[in-house]
Amino acid sequence: MDTTFKRKHQTLAQALAETKVVKHNGIVCRYWPDGVGVGVRPRLSNIQKTYMNPVEIMAYLNNKAAYVPETTHASFAGLPVEQLLPKEAKMKIVNGIAARY
Repeated sequence: MDTTFKRKHQTLAQALAETKVVKHNGIVCRYWPDGVGVGVRPRLSNIQKTYMNPVEIMAYLNNKAAYVPETTHASFAGLPVEQLLPKEAKMKIVNGIAARY
């Protein structure tokens, strides 16, 4: 059963007002609820995609609930990428890219 619903047209500012910034898996993220920002969600940057798995990326692109790394947050400024990875994740850096092992 499809549980999606239609929202009235929103501006980006209205959509952002319905999101919240939270810490998710040790990374500061913006939580986008289901259906918020349809048609106005910002494009994902390459660094954001690095910290998201394919399921999360597809959820965001399909206007579903998603946690998107907030790359403008101070936690991303000037830190080695190893420090930004969730501690519980089994990851290492290979050629500057986070890789699961």
